[in-house]
Parts: sequence; C-alpha cells; structure tokens
Amino acid sequence: MIERTFFGDSVTDRAPARPFVRLLGNQSPTLLLLLALNLLLIVFFVVLNVNATSDVQLTRNVLASVHKSFGDEIVVPTNLEVTSVAKSAAQDALRTSVSTAFASVLDGEDIVVRNEGDRFSVTTPMAAFFEPDTELLRASLPVLNRIAAILNAPAEGFRYEMIVTLDADTQHTGPIIKQAGALAEDLLRRDFRATTFAVGLMSDAAGRDAARTDMPRNVTFSFQVLTDDVAGDAGVGAP
Repeated sequence: MIERTFFGDSVTDRAPARPFVRLLGNQSPTLLLLLALNLLLIVFFVVLNVNATSDVQLTRNVLASVHKSFGDEIVVPTNLEVTSVAKSAAQDALRTSVSTAFASVLDGEDIVVRNEGDRFSVTTPMAAFFEPDTELLRASLPVLNRIAAILNAPAEGFRYEMIVTLDADTQHTGPIIKQAGALAEDLLRRDFRATTFAVGLMSDAAGRDAARTDMPRNVTFSFQVLTDDVAGDAGVGAP
C-alpha cells in the first residue's frame, strides 16, 4: 500500500513504516533465539545454585517439622557445626597420640604416617613386630599396649577404629596368614576390644616382586574416628 503526501503542488510516495518489533522479528530471528537461550541459561543457573546451597538453619527447621509430625522416633541433630568441629579435633588428637606412641618405641625412619581422607595410617616394617622368618611376635611390644589404651579411651561422643593390614604376595600367603592370626590373638590379649579392630592382608602390596625375598614387608595400622550415634553398635569400632 502506497500513501501519498501532498506538499503544495508536489506529491511524495512512501511506504508505511513497519513497527520495530515486526522488523526485528522478520529480519533478526537469530537474535531473538539467542536472547531466549540466554534467559533460559540464567534461570537454569539460578535454580542450580539454589538447590546446591546448604542452609544449616533451614535443615534444622525442616527436621524440627518432621520431628513434630512423627514424634520422638525422629532424632533432630541440633549441633551440626559443633559435631564437625569436635570430630576434627578428635581426629587430630588421635593422630598425635598414635604417632607419638609409635615414635617412642620405633626408629622414626621406619615410620610412615599418611593422611587418607577421614583416615590416617602408620606403616612400619613387619620385622619390628615379628621374629625373622617366623610367625612369632617379638617378646616385648609396648607400642601395642599404648595403642590399646588410646583406642579404649575415645573422645566423648566418638569411637575409634583400627584396621591392620600385612603385606603379602599371592604365591606365599600361608606364612603371612599365620602371622595375621598371631597378631590378632596378641591384640586381644593386650585388651584390644574385638569390635574396635580388624586384621587382614594386602596382596601384592606396592607391586612387590614375589620372586624377591630381600624386599622388606610392612604392616600398616589404619585409624578412623567415628561418631558414636548408636549405643551398642555391633560393627567394627563400636564400644
């Protein structure tokens, strides 16, 4: 459609101007698509951030509401931050006590302490505990008495767990099994509670060549602090 505008005796022909929105829609569909995708991405990340944020107070409120609805069967934790700090302190104290106990009776060069997430381990040569080429334990092992005393006196609200592993190769497990059994029996005689420790084997540890007999084998004591939530827990590490 052509409109005519008269200026005196002259006539000017012009096409009507199209609205901006219509012009944008007809000539720039890609721009509209990009704007829509940008808005969708913003909404996605906002929702993701909201869902990924942990709100301790909100958690308490929700658990309190559940507790009110279902009665005393629901336990509502009221000391989330305190428990985390206390557990960290208990882990540090256990690590210090155990490391000191080993260092007081063994050569420091033969002790390797590793932090493994919520666990820590102490590795020593097996020769420090067993007579050469036998499953017999050495006569005096005061370090084990000290470790037993530490495990039997955990920090309030926590319990300690110890797992002992002996290096072994897949071709000569007979003697090492006897050593593991002898060590487990000795730990029980030293007042270790049966529910606070376990003894096992680590097959082909560190890629050891089974054909070589000159490579020293190690024994590793791994320790962990656990929250004592259930009295009388029958699992490993329960009091």
